[in-house]
Amino acid sequence: MRRGLTAVFLAALTLTVLALPACADKTVYEPFAWAEGFAHFSFDRPQGYELTNKYLTSDPGSQSTQIILTPPSSTQEMGSAITVTAVEPNQLTPDAPTYLDMAELLYKNQKNLTDFRFVQEYSVTVAGVKAEAVLYCYTIKPADGSTAYTVYTRGAYFDAAGRIWAINVGAGTKDGKDNKSVFDRITRTFKILE
Repeated sequence: MRRGLTAVFLAALTLTVLALPACADKTVYEPFAWAEGFAHFSFDRPQGYELTNKYLTSDPGSQSTQIILTPPSSTQEMGSAITVTAVEPNQLTPDAPTYLDMAELLYKNQKNLTDFRFVQEYSVTVAGVKAEAVLYCYTIKPADGSTAYTVYTRGAYFDAAGRIWAINVGAGTKDGKDNKSVFDRITRTFKILE
């Protein structure tokens, strides 16, 4: 009898723990649309995240668009950002898997970054297309000697509409939180506007 109760308790506890992440996200979202430069797209962003940087190139053969959204400074953790990148395929990066490989090399060769590693690799659907999704992390050692911190980033890499796309959601944390619920919402609501 005691084993039966223990098994029921453990099953109930497991279901509760598995349900917590879905219930815990109380983030309020709002629409975001981008219609400038090489790539036009939209998705739901966490309320308060604002465009802080944009990079647009229009050179034939190397067109690209990159936008970076960050949370309000009062709530921002180091490394917290949403980045959407679209690039024109070329000989160096002909597709999304190659683009991800190149990104990995760049991270591994940064002087102020250490301990880069992939934590998880899986597939997601973004804008109706199968994407390679990854969770990776690395440690940043600021040049000013301040305390190092770890950044956890989820990324989706895919080919669509004649472009290579990368969607990254980063969170700099001490506890390993990786903003999975925000990433899931962005990838679920992401649309390519042409």
